[in-house]
Amino acid sequence: MSPTLSVIIATYNRENLVIQTLNSIKNQTYKDFECIIVNDQSTDNTFNVISDFIKSDNRFTLYSRPNSKSKGMSSSRNYGYTLSNGQYVNWFDDDDIMHPECLEKKMNVILEKKLDFVSCEIAYFNDSIDKYEKIENDYDMSNIFQNYFKGSISFYSICSLWKKSFLDKNSFVFNEDNKLLVDWVFNINVLFTNPKYYLIKEVLTFYRKHEKSISGKLASYNESYIFQEYQIRCKMFEIFKSKNLVNKELNLWYCKRLVFFVESIAVKK
Repeated sequence: MSPTLSVIIATYNRENLVIQTLNSIKNQTYKDFECIIVNDQSTDNTFNVISDFIKSDNRFTLYSRPNSKSKGMSSSRNYGYTLSNGQYVNWFDDDDIMHPECLEKKMNVILEKKLDFVSCEIAYFNDSIDKYEKIENDYDMSNIFQNYFKGSISFYSICSLWKKSFLDKNSFVFNEDNKLLVDWVFNINVLFTNPKYYLIKEVLTFYRKHEKSISGKLASYNESYIFQEYQIRCKMFEIFKSKNLVNKELNLWYCKRLVFFVESIAVKK
């Protein structure tokens, strides 16, 4: 019998962190899952570390990204999705942590409310998960597009549990050309389809901040990442305009964001 839920993880050079992530999944109160791990051609000992871990639990399987697939998290995520067997899917990152009841609570809600996807709140942590900082959300659903574009409400792909038939019907995949804001673009495209969804007002996912994470690179004014965010923001803003979703408040926020990009590059210079 196939598992109800597939957790998909793309991993690259995480030999020192990935086991903590996998243990948080192994210890879930919801047990009927498979965890598909795709190694993105790591150059450290990640593959061997995971290989040893999965020997004790056949719900976990490890694959290597084929050479025919482009390198990167999005490509590995997409490849893992093609291997999944569950009716529901939860992508997750190789350095983050699940609350023990993360999968159970999301499965209960998505089944009870008959949704296309369900998401939850997220908190950041550095070295210790006991010291985390919750990301505050504005739960005004009357203008979800504007709030999500501005970042006043957020749900990451790692926070969301998806009905696989919904993803298949809309041919949703991660853009393999982008290295930044992949979740953001993915979620906006989902929202454009007017899905049935619900946001659980509880922290069930913990995002690790460190120098190699995307947030760490932005915080250090990594010029290539800042420029890529600029390009993606501009492209998505034009799409919003074409759908008549831009008002005065959003336009003002967007202009301020463009100023931020210019100032960030100036600091880097």
